[in-house]
Amino acid sequence: MKQVTADNLDDLAAGAALLGAGGGADPYVPTLMVKDALRRHGPVRVVDPDELPADGLVVPLGGGGAATAMVEKFSAISDHALADDDDVK
Repeated sequence: MKQVTADNLDDLAAGAALLGAGGGADPYVPTLMVKDALRRHGPVRVVDPDELPADGLVVPLGGGGAATAMVEKFSAISDHALADDDDVK
């Protein structure tokens, strides 16, 4: 099973920065944010699309804008709209 862990996150971030479309911003601050989330919540399982049920819920996420803004105001999970547990099956 593939997982995103603290052990492979730096390589994943470097690859994303290299292959990402656009600005080529430094992935340092977002990587720190993910390391903190991994420390608090554990590894993230990477799922092959073929493993998903036909009626499965997929929530695409992304971010944009100047990476320097994240240094000025570190984003918190409370800053984002989240679905209630009852809404996610």
